Amino acid sequence: MVVHTPSSPLEFAQAWGSAYREGARLRVQGANTKPRFAGAVTEADVAFDTSGLSYIGEYEPRDLTIRVGAGMPYADLVKTLAAEGQMLPLDPPFHDGATVGGVVAANLCGSRRRGYGAARDFVIGVEFADWQGRLVQSGAMVAKNVAGYDLNKLFVGSWGVLGPMLTLNFRVSPLEKRTTTFLIQGRTEAEYRTARDRVLRGIAQPIAVDYVNAMAGELLRLNGSALLIRYASPPAVIERLRAGLDLPEPVDPELEPFLWLRLREWFQHQVTGYADGAVLQLATVHSRLFSDAASLGGRVMARAASGVIYASYRDSEAALETMRFLERQGRTVLLLSASAAARAAGTHTKAPAYLALMERVKSHFDPRGLINRGRFHGWF
Repeated sequence: MVVHTPSSPLEFAQAWGSAYREGARLRVQGANTKPRFAGAVTEADVAFDTSGLSYIGEYEPRDLTIRVGAGMPYADLVKTLAAEGQMLPLDPPFHDGATVGGVVAANLCGSRRRGYGAARDFVIGVEFADWQGRLVQSGAMVAKNVAGYDLNKLFVGSWGVLGPMLTLNFRVSPLEKRTTTFLIQGRTEAEYRTARDRVLRGIAQPIAVDYVNAMAGELLRLNGSALLIRYASPPAVIERLRAGLDLPEPVDPELEPFLWLRLREWFQHQVTGYADGAVLQLATVHSRLFSDAASLGGRVMARAASGVIYASYRDSEAALETMRFLERQGRTVLLLSASAAARAAGTHTKAPAYLALMERVKSHFDPRGLINRGRFHGWF
């Protein structure tokens, strides 16, 4: 397979269009940190590597916006923003190795999604190469833009099947001055649900509410299951919250960052620790989250206030059996991560409701079906 690493968006677009016209099966890649996620790219003739697009195109801290190349390491972007007292609070897994484009394409948002939103809430513009080799700009360097179609949102979570993102514009946030974490442990499903619901009705909203079952708690070096609640509120508000919500003593401030770091890299630990391991993703409603988490088995980590549950299994067969059982119950489950062999065997019996719409979008951006074949969870 031929690999191209263009060093500018224009060079990238021209080479991309030329390869597409020749009928080459194309692959878009960044740092390749997530080969076990979503679907495997099959039958590629030419790979286009975004690592040559690592730069800051425009950054004005006072405007809280930044434009960067898609191949820029995400960790470098975090450091650049931190130097100006700012942040992009996506908390993606593979933080130290992933590219900015890869983080957006995968959309594996972390714990602070509850407080700040997902990647689609921060991406305000995308420059991409279309199948004809043209540079296309969607969005701008302003947080609110009503001109034209908001095409940049389509690329968030697309796993590269619509074509290569070359430059991304972000809205950023001021860096948190301090955070406080409360750890609730050893409760029943009903007690965890009551605690979460009480917190969400509090005088201040948490920026993260995560749940881990006993098996997943081992990774965090916790003794059993736990509900983790994180605030970015001033001390006076924290004291009122503690009194009003009957919260325990906060986690030691020196240990708190390491707790969330281990939680952020939960995915990385699960997919690199077991050769035949697999991860399922299940969307649910608040009222069912803890009962769904219990029914999944395996190591469970859930965004308890966002309705997303992840379950990790040491062997793919257990994951596939659970997935098929849930699909027979009418649930939509993603085989989020697995070996190539397991993904080939794990054909979903129930397509998601949005698939037909996504196929029409895909045909517009890729009329010949040449881009990242199979990468969108094996559906296309």
